[in-house]
Amino acid sequence: MLPRALAVAVIVVLAGTWAGTSVRSEAPSARQSLGQLPLRLGSWEGVDAAPFPDDVVAQLGVDDYIHRLYRHGKTPTNTEPAAVGSAALDEVSADQAAADQAAGDKPAANQAAVKQARAHQAGAVQVGTGQGGVEQAALSIDPTASAPVSVYIGYYHSQRQGDAIHSPQNCLPGAGWRAVGSGLATVTANGAAVRVNEYVIAKGLERQVVLYWYQGRGRVVANEYTNKALLMLDAARLGRTNGGLVRLIAPVLTTVDAARTGLTDFAAALLPHLGDYLP
Repeated sequence: MLPRALAVAVIVVLAGTWAGTSVRSEAPSARQSLGQLPLRLGSWEGVDAAPFPDDVVAQLGVDDYIHRLYRHGKTPTNTEPAAVGSAALDEVSADQAAADQAAGDKPAANQAAVKQARAHQAGAVQVGTGQGGVEQAALSIDPTASAPVSVYIGYYHSQRQGDAIHSPQNCLPGAGWRAVGSGLATVTANGAAVRVNEYVIAKGLERQVVLYWYQGRGRVVANEYTNKALLMLDAARLGRTNGGLVRLIAPVLTTVDAARTGLTDFAAALLPHLGDYLP
């Protein structure tokens, strides 16, 4: 509790500095488009997943993003993990329609919250207890293999004028998922240990493991409040507020530990590449 209170206090102190820098132009940051991130990362092979609807992208406020599905050892195909991902996206569309209908004539703020939930719901990989194609696709997956990993990375050129990163911690519950476990995970990449957020989430009988972190301006940060404080500091010190969110999701095919191991292995393969895309 104390670290969070301290972080909040630091944010309040920095708020005055932030107010003075919010009207400045953003210092340029050389970077590559996320679309150029390799489809092969170590022993993981990926494919592009379905793009998010335009209104979801607008709600996220991102300047660049990727949405992919990676599988350990071979490229996903339409009859394997990618089919699972496609079926999951079909279910997302149905859930989105239901959420929109439930929002109905509610105030605009509530409808905005629904859109944020939709944005973070998209890309969740559902295996095993869905309907139709989800169950059929799940039957073709070897339970001894690593689970497929859904990857979302969003980049913001500037976070000065309201386009800020939405935390999955706040948005996933609105998409029908509830956290049943949380903590920090350690990812070791290129000999360096990095701490990232870990959540185990549930929706009905489904379980998924989520890793996410904030990255930009030379740092990988797990804590949301620390990230905001550093954002204000860098706005004043560097003239930069660019940054990104990395979110990885894997379904629990056998055990949570197995899903966590596969997800951490993928994160270790991904991290060394991200500096060129999230400077």
